[in-house]
Order: sequence, then structure tokens, then C-alpha cells
Amino acid sequence: MLAEVPDDVPDQLPSAAYIYAKKIGRLTEALNRTEDRAEAADAIRSVSEKIELRPAQAVA
Repeated sequence: MLAEVPDDVPDQLPSAAYIYAKKIGRLTEALNRTEDRAEAADAIRSVSEKIELRPAQAVA
């Protein structure tokens, strides 16, 4: 299927990074407001199955 896609078609919207950054900024603001925190946390839970944090491995 990818072979049929023309080379000049971008893989993503040109403004995707801007839109993502703006949404993350609004989410951060909502998480910092006590009255909006629960709703913001629910929004995160609705789009992610799990969040896994792992410590970085030491580089020798």
C-alpha cells in the first residue's frame, strides 16, 4: 500500500507539531487547576491504556 502513495505527500499535517504542543499546554494548565484536575486526568485515561515509567539503564 505504501508503494502506491506519491512521494510528494507529507506523512503528517504540517501543523501537527503546533497543534500537539498547544493541546499538551492546555492539558498541563488543566492538571494544575484543582477544579479541572479530575476531568483532565479522565481525559488522559480515556486515550491511554497504561503509562509505564522505567528507570534509565546506566551506560558503561
